[in-house]
Amino acid sequence: MLVTANPVFDEQGNYIACVGNIRDMDELNNLNNKLTLSRKTDNLSVENKSRD
Repeated sequence: MLVTANPVFDEQGNYIACVGNIRDMDELNNLNNKLTLSRKTDNLSVENKSRD
C-alpha cells in the first residue's frame, strides 16, 4: 500500500483539513517482479548464447 497525505490551508495559512490517498500497489509490484524475472531470464539466455 502507498499512503500519501497533504495538509490543506485557508487563505490565512490556518490548517483546515488533510487530504489523503491510499493506493493498492499489489498489481504494480507483481508486474515489476515479472519484468525483473524476464530480464534475468533474457540475460541468462544471452550469456548462454555467447558461450556457444
